[in-house]
Order: sequence, then structure tokens, then C-alpha cells
Amino acid sequence: MAKLEKNAAGNYRLNGDLDFSTVMGVLTQYINLSAQEKNIEVDLSGLQKCNSAALALFVEMKARARGRQQIIVFSNVPQQIQNLAAMSNVEGLLFAA
Repeated sequence: MAKLEKNAAGNYRLNGDLDFSTVMGVLTQYINLSAQEKNIEVDLSGLQKCNSAALALFVEMKARARGRQQIIVFSNVPQQIQNLAAMSNVEGLLFAA
């Protein structure tokens, strides 16, 4: 199970296992929690396990933020996600503000 927790205004932490069975729940949490934010930081240090579904989620979160004129950044990105992003040629999209 994965959970997106709000720490402070614009500051979130993603905890748990992020895979095909949990990404939609996290996306729903993100949409509900961040609607009024302008600048968003998501700390990924709480992720235990993740796969390509996590990468797809982060791309979707980035796109939704852009559509809302928000800035979203991901911090403490696990090496596995960095490797998947590099292989998929989306690291510039994901890790740029």
C-alpha cells in the first residue's frame, strides 16, 4: 500500500510500495490534496518498492501540475526510478522544475 501524506503547505511525502495496484490511489490522493497548491515538493524517500507504474505516475503528476500552472518537484528519488527514467528518456521531464 502506498500513501501520499501532506507534511506542510506544498510539501508531501510518499510512503509504501508503489506498483500497478497502488498508483491510482496515490494519483487520487495527489489530485485531492494538491488542488490549491502552487509549488509542490514530493519526497520519495518513504518508498519501499516501486516499478514502472511509479514512473508512469510521476509523469502523470508532472503533466497534471503543468495543466494547473503548478510547479512540482520530486526529491530523494530512488535509484530504480532514476534508472527507469533514463531508460525511458524522461529524466529531463521528471526532474526539471
